[in-house]
Amino acid sequence: MEPIWESEISRWTADLQALGRARGTIRTRHDHLVRLADWAGDIEPGAVTSGDLLAFLAAYPLWSQSYRRGIIASLRGWSKWGATQGRADIAAALPILSAPRPNPMPCPPDNYQRALDAAKPRERLMLHLAYDAGLRRMEIAKIHSDNLQQDLTGWSLIVTGKGGHTRAVPLTDAIALELRARFVEQGAGYAFPGARDGHLSAEYVGILLARLLPGIWTAHKLRHSFATRAYSVNHDLFAVQQLLGHQNANTTAMYVLVAESDKRRITDAIAS
Repeated sequence: MEPIWESEISRWTADLQALGRARGTIRTRHDHLVRLADWAGDIEPGAVTSGDLLAFLAAYPLWSQSYRRGIIASLRGWSKWGATQGRADIAAALPILSAPRPNPMPCPPDNYQRALDAAKPRERLMLHLAYDAGLRRMEIAKIHSDNLQQDLTGWSLIVTGKGGHTRAVPLTDAIALELRARFVEQGAGYAFPGARDGHLSAEYVGILLARLLPGIWTAHKLRHSFATRAYSVNHDLFAVQQLLGHQNANTTAMYVLVAESDKRRITDAIAS
């Protein structure tokens, strides 16, 4: 990558940090602009045109729609920042892609149990945190001994999710016991120590769990499992929303697979 691009990316991400953007968001924006810089070659940042951005997007036809949406969001953000530096907002005309509505895909209990049986203690705890507490990969990666709390209602974990939003996640006694045992064994600090800021990366947590889960099942699908099981308790979508840390209940609805028996019970009740 050309030095002028390194300077450009460094200044932009520094401004994002000053604005309080989440660390994960900044890292994503950084990585997206590095891709543009690698494609641009000797084209300087200030010389990039709207046509160049479209050519860049067209050069990678195999990108998924969700990844392409993220890239476009990064390009728009960088372009608006460039406008504050006296340049034209070259990304304003980029298309806005609609987000595909995913179907809920909870991991089948048998597949989850096989993963548990094959897991070592560290990965088993990660599986429990995703399946029985609904945590994201990045939330699992960043668990710290300071986040574990107990009050009259039981144990909970203070979690910082997407956008820097913090929530308290209730824990079962079994998961709390596993976490406490881990902190006793290795001392206070991160539950899953690693090289990135002292803890494992979210990506590596995902890799570890994907190795244990068969086929298409991933750590994120375990969150779908949690959402579906939590909703089945009393059909309180807003409680599930808060447990998952979603800002919008519409997002939560995409995680919940409604049981066929519930649908039939409703239609039978209407017909009676």
